[in-house]
Amino acid sequence: MSNVIKIKNKEYPMYETKINHSQLKFYKDNPRIYSVINTEGYEPTQQEIEEQMCNLDHVRDLKASIIEFGGLAEPLYVKEGTFEVLEGNSRLAAYRLLNKQFPDGKWQNVRCNVLPNDIPNSAVRALLGTLHLVGRTDWSPFEQAGYLYRIKTKENIDDKELAKELGLNKSDVTSAINVFTLMKDVNDIVSDHWSYYAEYCKSNSIKKKRKLFPKLDQAFSEHVKGNRIKVAMDVRTCFSQVLTVEDKATDKALLKFISGEFDIYDVKDKIESTGKTDDSYKLLNSFRKKIANNEIFEAIIHNDDPKLNFEIKKIDTMIQKMKKKRNIV
Repeated sequence: MSNVIKIKNKEYPMYETKINHSQLKFYKDNPRIYSVINTEGYEPTQQEIEEQMCNLDHVRDLKASIIEFGGLAEPLYVKEGTFEVLEGNSRLAAYRLLNKQFPDGKWQNVRCNVLPNDIPNSAVRALLGTLHLVGRTDWSPFEQAGYLYRIKTKENIDDKELAKELGLNKSDVTSAINVFTLMKDVNDIVSDHWSYYAEYCKSNSIKKKRKLFPKLDQAFSEHVKGNRIKVAMDVRTCFSQVLTVEDKATDKALLKFISGEFDIYDVKDKIESTGKTDDSYKLLNSFRKKIANNEIFEAIIHNDDPKLNFEIKKIDTMIQKMKKKRNIV
C-alpha cells in the first residue's frame, strides 16, 4: 500500500508491506542496539546483535504482547534495499524469538513501512527524534543521550543545529551530550549508571570543584562502579549540597574522597560537622560576603540616598540584638 510520510515539512514516499524477518537487518546506529553492544571502533555482526537483543527483558515482554494481540500494533520502519530496521529493532528481536519458539511459519512475516533507500540521514534522524526524543520517548535518557552524542560526533553538527533538527531545546541537548561524554571519558558506558552522572554533571557546586580537582571525575566514576553510592539522589543530597561550602575543610574532605578514603557520605558528615551547612549560617555567610564585596561596599558608601542610612541603622540594630542574645562581646 503506497503512501507518503512527512518529515520536517518534506514528504517522502513510503509503502506498507510484510517482509520475512530473515531479510531484515538490525540498525547498528539505533540506540537500543548501541546500548547493548557498546563497541568502540568495532562493528558487531548481525548475529551478535541478535543474541544481545534477545536477552533483554523488554524484548521478551514484547514477544508476549505480540502473541496476545496477534501481531504488531505498529509496523517497523525499514530502509528499502538494505532492509535495515531504522525503527523497531526491539520488535524485530521479538519476532526472531517467536520464530525460534514457533517454527511453523506463523510469525515469519513482519509489518513494515518501507522508506526509500536514498532518504537523507537528516530525515532519518528527524524521524527517530520525533518518535523517541519528542514523542513517545521510549528510549531511556541514556539511549537518547548516546544517540545525540553519536550524531554530533559522526556528523560534526553543533548542539544548536542538532537541537533545531530534532525539535529539542539546545540546553537539553548540550546537557545530555555532556553527561554521555563524561561517561565515555571515564570508561563507564553503563545505562544503569546514567542517573548518577546526570546528577553529578548538573550540580553547579560540583562543576566548581571539578575545575579545581582534575581527578574528581575519575574518583567519582570509581565510586559509581564500585557501588559506593546507594542511589543517584544521594549525589545531590550527600555531595552536591554540602559542596556549596567553600573552605579548607571541604577541600580536605574532597581530597580524601579522591584518594578513596572517604565516600560521599563521609564527605557529607565531615563538612556538616563544621556547622557550615546550617541554613542560618549560610544565610549570614552569604549576606556578609555580599556586602563585603568591594564594588557593592563602595556603591553603598558613596550613595547619598538617605534611605540607605535608614537600612544601615536597622541592620546595625539587629546585629547588636543578635550579639547580645548570643553573648558576643
